[in-house]
Amino acid sequence: LSCVMLVLGFLSLYARNRNDIVVDQPGTIRTTPVSIVNLDDSLNYQARPNVPTRTTWNAPIMWELMFDANLYDRTHKEANTSVAMTVFAVGRYLDAYLH
Repeated sequence: LSCVMLVLGFLSLYARNRNDIVVDQPGTIRTTPVSIVNLDDSLNYQARPNVPTRTTWNAPIMWELMFDANLYDRTHKEANTSVAMTVFAVGRYLDAYLH
């Protein structure tokens, strides 16, 4: 069963990325150029001096004006990735997030 899951996982990843390979002529394969942008380097941590912009373990706390939304959108569309957001809500705010 684990071998089947491994093969299915590999095929899923292969099928997702197979559009990056283009065949020009029989026997000739070239890969399409992909622009590499390090989104972490584009963050402006000084944009919001009155609020924390990093956690104690140095993870970014995202605020408006800290990043270029168009750059993030374009990069994730080109890479065919998605973004997950986690909201930590405690105390009196927890009930509002659950509803």
